[in-house]
Amino acid sequence: MRNLIKHLKTGEFARVYLFTGDEPYRIAQALQLLKDKLVREGDDMNYTEYASPNPDLDQIKDFAWSFPFFSDKRMIVLKGTNILKTGPDEFLEIMKELPETTCMVICEESVDKKRKGYKWIQKNGYVAEFLKKNLTEKELIRFVVMILKKNEKMIRESDAAYLVGRIGPDLFLLKNETEKLVSYVGDEQEVKREDIDASLSVEVEDRIYDMVRMVSGKNRNKVLEIYNDLILLKESPLRILALLMNEYRTLLKVEDMKRAYRPNDEIARIAKIPRFAIRRYESLLAGYTEAEVLQCISHCIDMETQIKTGGIGARIGVETMLIELTDRKKA
Repeated sequence: MRNLIKHLKTGEFARVYLFTGDEPYRIAQALQLLKDKLVREGDDMNYTEYASPNPDLDQIKDFAWSFPFFSDKRMIVLKGTNILKTGPDEFLEIMKELPETTCMVICEESVDKKRKGYKWIQKNGYVAEFLKKNLTEKELIRFVVMILKKNEKMIRESDAAYLVGRIGPDLFLLKNETEKLVSYVGDEQEVKREDIDASLSVEVEDRIYDMVRMVSGKNRNKVLEIYNDLILLKESPLRILALLMNEYRTLLKVEDMKRAYRPNDEIARIAKIPRFAIRRYESLLAGYTEAEVLQCISHCIDMETQIKTGGIGARIGVETMLIELTDRKKA
């Protein structure tokens, strides 16, 4: 982003920009910064956007080679077109021949870095990769504080960290939930932890975490309560089972790497979790032995096989398995 802001300040723009990664908020933010600088609001004469696979290359060429209308630049945006994965070689030639008066911006969650198009942009244009895993807890806390400050609200750093820990490194979701908090507290100036608990939308993954925690405490009633709540929210038993299995596998990875004294950055990368989420898994590990985690994974795999082969119905099968996990003896 620092290099992009430098472009905005100097007015020395690349002909082609690629914004990629799994953090759509930052991609949208970068795109908007460029758009605000290059074209006036509502200027449909100099701005066009393609958002479907396999866009018409002839249309793109016609727009790109037209001289700007009462403007210095024309801007073409391709969103989610997979043009750098499945686009023909002709697209590379279009990028190479773009006039100085046209700026092209490609926004993709993922790209094929081996293709010529990506390599050309990397060498001749500008590539920015926005990844959730690169967002630090401090950055996310600052993001929350910034939104609240704009709305003349305050929050303690520990409570902002609590909110971040509950939601995770998704800036769109974090923004939405923070704005909901603003509405929830009304005229109150300070946002407190109890406000967060009261207003926060419960995410399925968060409920799975709670379920794993309740299993470790052998709280059968609470485990079944969470399961039934998820069923009422129209979550399929097989998806609940898959999320539960993934949670235990992540727990096992964290356990193995912690025992090997691996640094937190490496744990986060291999387990595919935010660095600050490691603390959550450490607290879960207090309720499990390694053998118990392996036993839970084995139960999940066995139940998935039984359900998919028709041996038992999905809803009753997952419920039965949860009871067995909660009532398990120490392995």
